[in-house]
Amino acid sequence: MSAAVSQSSSKIDVDNVTNTDKDKHKRSVEDDEDVTTKIAKTSKNVPNLRNSENSHDTDITNSMDIGLLIQPLEKINSNKRAELLLKIWEPDHTFIFPISRDRKLKFQLSWLKKWSWLTYSKLHDGAFCKFCVLFKRNEGGRGNQKLGKLVLEKFFNWKKEIEEFNKHEATKYHRNSILDADNLLSIYNKSKEFIDIQLNNKLKIEIQENRKKIIPIIETIIFCGRQGLALRGHNDSGIISLQNSQIYNDGNFRESLRFKVEAGDKNLANHLETAPRNATYLSPEIQNEVINACSNMIIEQLVSKINSAKCFTVLADETTDISGIEQLDFLKFVPVHDVTGKGLATTVMDSLNELGLELKYLRGQGYDGAAAMSGHFNGVQAHVTKNYPLAHYIHCSFHSLNLAISDAFCVFFKYPKRNNVLTESISSICPSSNVIRLKLLCPTRWVDRHDSIIVFIDLFDAIIESLTKVCSWFDKDSSSGAYQLLCSIKQPEFVLATFVLAKVFGISLPLSKHLQTKNIDLIDAIENADSVRCIIESIRKNAESEFKSIFDEVKTKCDALNIEISLPRRTNVQKNHCNRFLSHKTVLKNFTCLLPSSNGKFEEDNIKQLIEMYQDDLDCGKLAAIGEIKTWQQKFVQSQVFPKNSLDALQKCNEMIFPSTFKLLQILANLSVTTANNERSFSTLKRLKTYLRNTTCENRLNGLALLNIYREIILKPEDVLNKLAIKTRRIRLM
Repeated sequence: MSAAVSQSSSKIDVDNVTNTDKDKHKRSVEDDEDVTTKIAKTSKNVPNLRNSENSHDTDITNSMDIGLLIQPLEKINSNKRAELLLKIWEPDHTFIFPISRDRKLKFQLSWLKKWSWLTYSKLHDGAFCKFCVLFKRNEGGRGNQKLGKLVLEKFFNWKKEIEEFNKHEATKYHRNSILDADNLLSIYNKSKEFIDIQLNNKLKIEIQENRKKIIPIIETIIFCGRQGLALRGHNDSGIISLQNSQIYNDGNFRESLRFKVEAGDKNLANHLETAPRNATYLSPEIQNEVINACSNMIIEQLVSKINSAKCFTVLADETTDISGIEQLDFLKFVPVHDVTGKGLATTVMDSLNELGLELKYLRGQGYDGAAAMSGHFNGVQAHVTKNYPLAHYIHCSFHSLNLAISDAFCVFFKYPKRNNVLTESISSICPSSNVIRLKLLCPTRWVDRHDSIIVFIDLFDAIIESLTKVCSWFDKDSSSGAYQLLCSIKQPEFVLATFVLAKVFGISLPLSKHLQTKNIDLIDAIENADSVRCIIESIRKNAESEFKSIFDEVKTKCDALNIEISLPRRTNVQKNHCNRFLSHKTVLKNFTCLLPSSNGKFEEDNIKQLIEMYQDDLDCGKLAAIGEIKTWQQKFVQSQVFPKNSLDALQKCNEMIFPSTFKLLQILANLSVTTANNERSFSTLKRLKTYLRNTTCENRLNGLALLNIYREIILKPEDVLNKLAIKTRRIRLM
């Protein structure tokens, strides 16, 4: 029976049917109209009705004559169709059939028993197939010819009844009508579900099975993306072979799928073994669609979170990838060609708009010190500030602290032969040292620069001996390079500067580590930087006493190298970096009223200036805001438990009681300290877009980068599949 249902189901009219109780089988206004009334309307248009001898003036409009259903009736639902099938009028033994005038023949009552599908129309004095009439189709038979006798036309050639009835009974469309009627009556009698429900269930099961096959593929792509693994390999097209050993490297993605199959994923195994070549869902195009769907979902969550906060700062930095494309990073990588301040500002603003960010909530900017970014007139920050005056520019604190020094020694000793000489010198001269090689100065990990200087000082004597040995080599490149470095390293200025730099780096190391922490508070950063500044200024003021110990150590080194050295006079050190770093104090001056302290004295003018600056962000008048902030300050004066920083204050602030204070603290917490997060993104970029994958398209690059960077955002494979299912696919997914 199930085969019959699937074969003929598409031809059955089962409108508005559900698999629930009768109350849910609500009929439309048209369907609620009584069937006999419809028949009555139709009967008025039936021409040439025969007046039989036994009509006795019976009102034929109230009968259930099959002849009234030949003409197209209004659309009826399955319940009505079943009622008609059960209530079709059939003559009994008392009925007198009309005699044909030509051959004196008439319809025989015994025919109704011999052919159960047969019925007689009193209106037309002809025979019909009640099943084919009720479930009639426009066409049927060989070549889909138009239906005629017993369906759309009466049969009344009583001389050829046996031949025609048997012929009709053998037709395919008649058998389909029988099956349709049987299914409908079974449903009507509650013996099985409605056919459209059966079809829906079958489709539902098919969709569920299809989704089970595709889900493991999506899971694998997400896994590779989160782990920063390259998906594609040397040969990654076509059907996947499930053999254990593979001659060719077809990538992490396909190998991971094999691993899932070996782990017992039967749905995936069945899909890989039986899927047609044009519906494997393994191609790079499908991979890109999945990656783009993941990328869009992550961006949507980030943008929704940012817009709901109604306050955000944009951090942007630029770098050149392996293929020479200048990439600007903020939420995602954007290739740029115009690297002027105006061009970069336009790229930033247009991209933020495309992402759906509400720029009216932009309250801060954070870039490095490059002129194109930080320029007061034509820099990015200047162009952005013109349109959004409240977007205060904060120079990256760590870039201000960062100092550029040469890594020539590390590069020189990176070759195996030269490094072996250095290793031997370290073993003989510095046997107690735990370090066996120089540390390369990392351009992005600034803390490593402190370590590289300290390691250089520890291995200073071993480096001198190594360079001396290499100078005697016959290899001109090595010997000449070693000689140049040896001459440089023996210069008194170099030795003294290196040891002084190590001293300064030792002081600034805690600050460097602090500036790279996440959710760092700008006020905390300024205070720590101010402490470092005070220490360094103290060293400068007392140079003779502070550097006495350093100079003694340096002089010992120089004496061993036959280098003459004397204590230099105090010189004025440039303060550009320090002044730039601490210039943020001006921005924070008014915000300090929001962070009460035990010895803090706040000017009311600062509160007024702060409120005037952010009046559009506050939902109250100036006087109300001033009173609220003073009440906020008094709260901590009474408790003597003061907030540590803006984030701590924000957590202690009840938005319902102190709405203006909460908003201003939110703005303060959003002001940037460093662009360290952008530097971390560049590390991801270098791992993803390597010399082997330098043609990766921008969308794929961004999708994989977002999956790898925002690991805390959980993506459900089912949600990703729903995104894919919106587009028409070769297999049903939704």
